[in-house]
Amino acid sequence: MNTQTKRTSKYITIALLLFLGVFSHTRFYKLAFAQTTTTKQVTDTIAEVTDTAKEVETDVDETLEKTAESAIQEIKKRIEENTGKVKGALDKMLNSRFAMVGEVQRLNENALTIQNTQGITILAIDESEVALTKDDAAIELGDIAVGNWVTVLGYKEGESFTPRIISVSEDTLRPPPQIVVLGTVTEISSKAVTIIDRATSEERSFVISTSSDIEDQAGEPAKTANILEDMTVLISATANEDTTEIVTLRSLVPLDESN
Repeated sequence: MNTQTKRTSKYITIALLLFLGVFSHTRFYKLAFAQTTTTKQVTDTIAEVTDTAKEVETDVDETLEKTAESAIQEIKKRIEENTGKVKGALDKMLNSRFAMVGEVQRLNENALTIQNTQGITILAIDESEVALTKDDAAIELGDIAVGNWVTVLGYKEGESFTPRIISVSEDTLRPPPQIVVLGTVTEISSKAVTIIDRATSEERSFVISTSSDIEDQAGEPAKTANILEDMTVLISATANEDTTEIVTLRSLVPLDESN
């Protein structure tokens, strides 16, 4: 390659480099300008959103305060409106029906003293307000005797009891005493059982009635015929004046279900 050709190639190369440099500079300037413009737009947008959020937050706070105040006023209003209803319900509860049973210890022309497991109670009796009955017939206060038993129905307000109906009985209304005995069977039939009391080694007899429950070791229903001599049993019974009647007789050993 001659000198002229080399020189021409060099000029072309320089021209290309200058063109590329100008092109790159121009593109870089455009990109930088665009980036600056975009950043400013984003910044402006963020500021605008922040201001809007603050306005919304203020509105929400004011709305919540108004709502809470409105709810409080509504609750107060309802409490005031229902005060009478609540008082009426409480009065009804306090003036609830009440009953007591006891033995007459003393009486006079306007009062009746009875005793039960809770203690002694003196009842003021206004015969114009209290219905007195005995054997389903009306009686007067003077017809009641010491030792009679009474069932009293009325209303209780706090600690004050106001009687309204008094039913009188000459028979005791005290429940018969309950007894529990562990023993060994010596004799049994469909109507009675005799055992040797483990605690006293004494022989005791009990009546088996139609209401008596006969149970196996697990407490399931059984028959009297399944209870045999020499079996250990647990008996609960009620002691009356003449007899001791079985409430429950339970075997403490497995039963022979074949009987």
